[in-house]
Amino acid sequence: MKKIRKLSKISLLTIIISLIFANTSVSACTSFYFGSDTTETGATIWGRTEDSYAHFSKLFQVKKAESHSPGDMWESTSGFSWEYPAQTLRYTLVKDSIHNEGALPEPYAQVGMNEKNVAITATLTFYSRAEIIGEWDKETNTWLAQGNDPFVDKGLTEENLVSIVLMQASSAREAVELIAEIVDTLGAGEEGGIMVGDPNERWYLQLLSGHQYIAVKAPDDQIGLSPNLIGNVDLSDDENVIASKDLVTIPEEAGTLVVDSSGRIKIADSYSDQPTEVKNRLWLGYYYLFDEQKAEALKPDYIDYFIAPRVGKNYSLYEAMRLLAERGEGTSHDVNKAENSELRPLGIDRATEAHLFESRPEMPDQLATIEWLAMAPAEFSVYLPFYANLITDTFESYYQPDTPAYNHDHPDANSVYWVFRELHTLSQGPRDAAASGSGESRARYGNGIKAFWERYQKSLIEQQKDVDIQMKQILAQEGQAAAERLATELSMALAEETYNHAKDMLSELKAFQEAGNDGAFIPLALADENALPHYQIETKKPALISDGGLALVISAILLIGVVIIRKKSDHYDH
Repeated sequence: MKKIRKLSKISLLTIIISLIFANTSVSACTSFYFGSDTTETGATIWGRTEDSYAHFSKLFQVKKAESHSPGDMWESTSGFSWEYPAQTLRYTLVKDSIHNEGALPEPYAQVGMNEKNVAITATLTFYSRAEIIGEWDKETNTWLAQGNDPFVDKGLTEENLVSIVLMQASSAREAVELIAEIVDTLGAGEEGGIMVGDPNERWYLQLLSGHQYIAVKAPDDQIGLSPNLIGNVDLSDDENVIASKDLVTIPEEAGTLVVDSSGRIKIADSYSDQPTEVKNRLWLGYYYLFDEQKAEALKPDYIDYFIAPRVGKNYSLYEAMRLLAERGEGTSHDVNKAENSELRPLGIDRATEAHLFESRPEMPDQLATIEWLAMAPAEFSVYLPFYANLITDTFESYYQPDTPAYNHDHPDANSVYWVFRELHTLSQGPRDAAASGSGESRARYGNGIKAFWERYQKSLIEQQKDVDIQMKQILAQEGQAAAERLATELSMALAEETYNHAKDMLSELKAFQEAGNDGAFIPLALADENALPHYQIETKKPALISDGGLALVISAILLIGVVIIRKKSDHYDH
C-alpha cells in the first residue's frame, strides 16, 4: 500500500505529521486467509491491514449504481482510464480522504463489496525484481534503469483497482479476468497482491510487472499469510490458475527464473525482491498462527502464501481479527520494547484501517459474506459487521466531516476515523511522555480500552448469529428491498452507538492524562456490564388488526349494515 515512489502526491503537511507519529518506513500491508476447512465454523475468513502513514483519514461510503452511455470513461488523475459498463453496480468502498491523495475519482478505495456479492481487498505491496521492472531512485522519484517488463505509465494501480472491479464484476473469477484484461490491454502501473471472493470461491492475484500476473484459486484446506507471495504454480491447471502468457518468458530473459524439481515456476523467487523487514512479520505471524517453535524454525526468505494450518484447524473469527493487531508482546520479537523498535509488527501504528470478510456456508448469497471493518489500527479498535452487498448508505460520521486532522477544538466534530485514530494515539500514552508507545505505557493507558473492546467484539460476534436468523426470515418473507432497508438501518445504528463509546472513552482518557492521575486508566464503560452492543433488529409486536386491516373491517361492517337496511326496506315495501 502506497509505496515511497508515490510520495510526490502527498501534501507536505501530511508527510510531516506522519513522520512525527511513525518511526518506520513506508512499505507493504499485511494480508491473511483462512480456508473454510481450517476454521471452527466452516466460514472462509480473509482480510488485510491498510498500512500507510500514521494520520491518513479514511472514509467508508456506499457508491450508488449508475447508468452510462457508450464511450463514457472512468477518468483518473493518475492518468488511468477505462470505459464504464452500461450499468454500474452499487458497492461499498473504504477510500482515502481528499486531503490525502488528490483528486482521483475514489482515491485508494482499498476494500469493498458490491451488490452481486463480490468482495475485494487491494493491494498488498511487495517488491518486484529490478532486473524485470527496472531500478527506482527514491531520492529523485525517477527510474535509473528499465527492466524487460517495466511498469506502465497510466497503467492499472491500486488507486483505481477496487472501484473498477466492484462497479461491474458479478463473480470472483470475472473480477480476476477483468483485471487480467486491463493488464493485457493497458498494463499495470505497479506490483501488488489482490484477494477477491464471492460466496463460492476466493482468488489471490498478484500483479508482478508491467504485463505479467498470476492468480490462483484459494484452497479450502489451507491458510495464507502475507508478506508471502505465491509459490510453485502449475500453469496447466486452467481451473485453478489464471496467468499472463509471458509469465515464464519474462524472468527467463531477465535471468531470474527459478523452477522447482518438477519444472514449475517459483513465482516469489523469480519475480520478487523482498526486503528484510518482511521477515519479522512472518515470524510474528507464525508465532500467532502456530507457536514460537514454528516461528523459530522459519528460515527461508520465501514461503508460499498458502500453507498447511495448525493441528486442529480451528481458527476463530475473533482470532483472525486480533491477528492484525499482533505486536509480539512477551516474545523475543516484542516490538513494544526499545531494543526491538526497528522491527516491523503486524499491528503497526500507522495502519489506517483493518478489515476482513467472513463468508459463511449455507447462507443465502445476499447474507453469506459479512464485511468487518475497524477504523485506525486494530490494536485499540473494534470491527463492526456490515451486510455490505445490501446496505445502501453508511453512518454519516464515516465520511463527514472530511478533515485533514483531528479537531481538538471541537471534539464532537470528528469523523469515525479521527476519533479512533486519536484514541489509538493516546492509548499509547500522553503525547509528550518519553515512555509513550512502550509496552508499559500501552498497558497503563490502553489495556482498559482493549478489555472493553474485547467484550464488545465478542458480544457482536455472538449477536450476529441472531441477526442472521432474523435477516434470513426477512429476506425470504419480505424480499430484497426490505432486507436492504433493515441492513442499512441496523449498520447505521450500531456504528453510531460504537462511535459514541469511542468518543466517551477518548474524552475520559484525555481528562485522565491531563490530570496526571496515577495508576491504570479504566474507562467507565468497562465497569458497566450493560455497555454491550445493541445489535438487533427492532421488531414491532404484531397488532391484532393492522391499520389497513382495520379499514377493511370497518368497510365490511358498513357494507353489511347497508345490505341489512336494504333488506328491511324491501320487506316493508312488500
